[in-house]
Amino acid sequence: MGLFDRFRKGHKDNINQNPEIKITAIDHGSHGDNIGGLIGFNNLNNEKGRAFVNELMAYSMTINSEMSSNKFEIKKVPISSNSNLNIRILTNKRNVLSAFPYLKTSYKLPFSTKEIIEWTHVNNCEAEIIGGGRDTFGLDFFATDYAINKSQYQQNKNFELSLSAVAFVVDKNESDQNTEVAFSEDFVAYIPSSNIQRQTYYDFIGKVIDFEEVSINNLNTGYIARVKLINDDSDPNFLTVDMFMNKENMRINSLDKGMKISGLLWFQGEIASE
Repeated sequence: MGLFDRFRKGHKDNINQNPEIKITAIDHGSHGDNIGGLIGFNNLNNEKGRAFVNELMAYSMTINSEMSSNKFEIKKVPISSNSNLNIRILTNKRNVLSAFPYLKTSYKLPFSTKEIIEWTHVNNCEAEIIGGGRDTFGLDFFATDYAINKSQYQQNKNFELSLSAVAFVVDKNESDQNTEVAFSEDFVAYIPSSNIQRQTYYDFIGKVIDFEEVSINNLNTGYIARVKLINDDSDPNFLTVDMFMNKENMRINSLDKGMKISGLLWFQGEIASE
């Protein structure tokens, strides 16, 4: 049984929970698709890709933690030519519990939590956060720092969120004027995924504001792009996030500024540092 599908029995910590926040426990959830978004799904499914991830997990046990608590450590393992794109590896200080892509970002927005979905099979130290941004739009994300900041998530309903995304599929979006509902040229949006029934996965139409090509160590290349997902004339950064897309998972050969793209993404986030 592999890391991404392993089930572990967890336990609840005694935390003074905010009564406005609902806590739900589930015994499933994994990062296989998320790792595929990072290194490419072909690599995920071949020996080279699996060896790459296993080597990173083994290496993580030899380096200092980025964040730690009495029970857990989060290790940040560099994997690319851009220092913002890494793999975060969660350990209980003895064994690797989990590994997932991590795209550090300076983008922040005010967030309000409605529900926390804890993964009991990972010792209740990973979670998806259900809520909304800017008191305006619904938004759910995987908390990359939950193991360390669990008490903050459960106690504080409102906080500043650093939000980014990993794309699983990217294609050029072409306007179809023959449909019954015609959208404007500036239309962008995201909606819960029709293919992956999890809270943090979304189908999207976005506009590329800027991008940078990056390489994944000894594997392939991709882009870190700034992608607008909500139009707001008064605030161009209302919801404009950093998104990583591996070229292997793209149905187009390259990006251009101003290009409209569509696809499937995974939102991740953490409590913003001051």
